Amino acid sequence: VKSAMCTMLRAEGVRKLYCTCPASDKHIVNYLLKSRHRIEAHLVAHYRPDSDELVFGRILQQSLSRPEKPRARKSTPSALDEHALDELEASEFIRLLDPSWLPVPRAGLQRIARAALDDRADDYAEKPVKYRHLKTAERCQAILFAVPKRGNSAKLLLCAGTSHTPSIQRLFEEMEQHLKDLGKRKVFCLHPLMDSVMIRMMRKSGYRPEGILIEPYHDGVDVVCLSKFL
Repeated sequence: VKSAMCTMLRAEGVRKLYCTCPASDKHIVNYLLKSRHRIEAHLVAHYRPDSDELVFGRILQQSLSRPEKPRARKSTPSALDEHALDELEASEFIRLLDPSWLPVPRAGLQRIARAALDDRADDYAEKPVKYRHLKTAERCQAILFAVPKRGNSAKLLLCAGTSHTPSIQRLFEEMEQHLKDLGKRKVFCLHPLMDSVMIRMMRKSGYRPEGILIEPYHDGVDVVCLSKFL
């Protein structure tokens, strides 16, 4: 059954399988390892304070892409304004995605952007998205999204067009305080492994690495998982 499923998925163009399970469930862990999945991350006290999670991945179609470095960032904003963006234009969102994430599926991330601006999404089932952003001269320079997860945790997504790390650090601090006020206990950020500038900034801000996901969203783009308890 497993072999037939993988064959069907490959025929449909699926590159990779991934799943999570409690680290304490030895039966499932052994099953996944025997099924040629590999452990890519160990998420500490992730969905529950007393339970760790393991992230498993299995590549179905090997990538031929070579890792790319993020595109150069130019601007250096210093002003933080979380109210200036009444509408998040798709072109602005894509412009900020490019230097951070390289090629990624646009449609899903644009849905995140729309959800961040929709005040009607108030319960977890609709995963209400929060955001903070930086701007200079009325132009958006960086956006930090937060997507709520189970167990009072939140996943962060950074899209930055600036290398001015003090401003980006302040962006994280504002978001962390906001999430803490909402009762969140843990945040984790998935970010391209080759973006050493932003990863270094997060490490200095108290984020710790929990694993590296191999090409989860696009060929040639590995992602590091960094987390912080609030």
